Amino acid sequence: MLQARVVLALFAVSVLVSGCSYLGFKRIPKLTGNTEVTILKVITPSEYLVSTDKGERKVHLLGVEGMKVGHPEFESAMKALSVRTGTSVVLRYVGKSFWKKGQLNVLLFFNRPHKILSETGSETETENVLLNEEVLKMGYGRFVEGKTKMPEGFKEQLQAAENEARDGGFGIWEKAYIE
Repeated sequence: MLQARVVLALFAVSVLVSGCSYLGFKRIPKLTGNTEVTILKVITPSEYLVSTDKGERKVHLLGVEGMKVGHPEFESAMKALSVRTGTSVVLRYVGKSFWKKGQLNVLLFFNRPHKILSETGSETETENVLLNEEVLKMGYGRFVEGKTKMPEGFKEQLQAAENEARDGGFGIWEKAYIE
């Protein structure tokens, strides 16, 4: 009897030490500050599966409530955003804030190349683009402030992006879809 308890205790300790991998659970990587990640999958316009050097993690775009499954434009939104799959982006972790389903609330930045005209001819430069803002500008979601305190300036930036989509009638703001 004592031997069975010892074996059971050793098994429990080994499961805990291994991150519960024997039971099929994955250890969730901790993300801090600015972390370079790769987008593995677009789950919804506001939810992404990303890969870090510490493993995979589901994240949620801070300040964005994405278009819902069943919306007439959902499939086209997913198709447009799927071009981001495989893209390397910088994830900015904002405090210990979580979305409804336990995903971290984050800001995702990517570099978008663009041409500029210089005296020597055309050159390519990159600009830092906030994916959270792009999703709102395309009308694939709405701005939500939530409980998370946003870094300075981002609230206004995201509200302006939603207003641009509203004014243009893009995505969920298209007049045919407004309830």
